[in-house]
Amino acid sequence: PKCAMREVMLDSGAFTAWTKGEKELSVDELSRVYEDTIRKMSKSVKEIWLINLDVIPGGPGRVPPPAEIQKCLDDSDVNYKILRKKFGDRVLPVYHQTEGVARLKQIARMADYIGLGFRQDFSEADRIRYAEEALAVLAPLGKRTHGLATTGYKMLSRTCFDSVDSATWLYVAAMGGIMF
Repeated sequence: PKCAMREVMLDSGAFTAWTKGEKELSVDELSRVYEDTIRKMSKSVKEIWLINLDVIPGGPGRVPPPAEIQKCLDDSDVNYKILRKKFGDRVLPVYHQTEGVARLKQIARMADYIGLGFRQDFSEADRIRYAEEALAVLAPLGKRTHGLATTGYKMLSRTCFDSVDSATWLYVAAMGGIMF
């Protein structure tokens, strides 16, 4: 009851499963997890956001063929529709940096709050460039953005996301530093 958090975002875990080569949750399993977590959440939390169960093509060290990429995009869109029907506007569709501007605009038509994912195997300079390009498309449309795995001090200081999930601040603090 005395929880200070007023806004929370729950992630599907798709990226973590992908990096470990594990099978991700099904959309039905994820729905149950989201429902259970929301039910247990403190009533002081006013906004609860949910990341779509995006299906990520390829695998660590494996570049997917175009047909696999398209199938993953289609599956991600189906998952989004299912979750959105159940949870409403609190579900964020996810755009990945290598999906192209046409896909970014398609995602922008889906929601007002969008997750943007960046490849951790790209250099930070490339991730920043992709972030700046995506934000330049979305800002005039009035879209809110959440940076997924938006790590690196330069990324955090040079881009203007509405929210991010990044462990960079934690690692810096663990080493006795402060980001400012």
